[in-house]
Amino acid sequence: MNRDFICTCYDITDKYPDGTGELYSYADDPLQMRNLWDNDVYLLVRDRLLKTLDDNMPPRRAERLTRAFGA
Repeated sequence: MNRDFICTCYDITDKYPDGTGELYSYADDPLQMRNLWDNDVYLLVRDRLLKTLDDNMPPRRAERLTRAFGA
């Protein structure tokens, strides 16, 4: 696996409600200015990173935890 890339979001979130994300090349773009997520040249890299991440994530909870402030 090429470790020159970072994938910062891959699932539907408040920031990315449509399921898009961010993919940057540390080698070519250390300041993370050019998002490569939708760049066809990097689709294989993105898909491999997503699979690796998904394969190594713990199982999802059936219910979301409630946030407790000051507890």
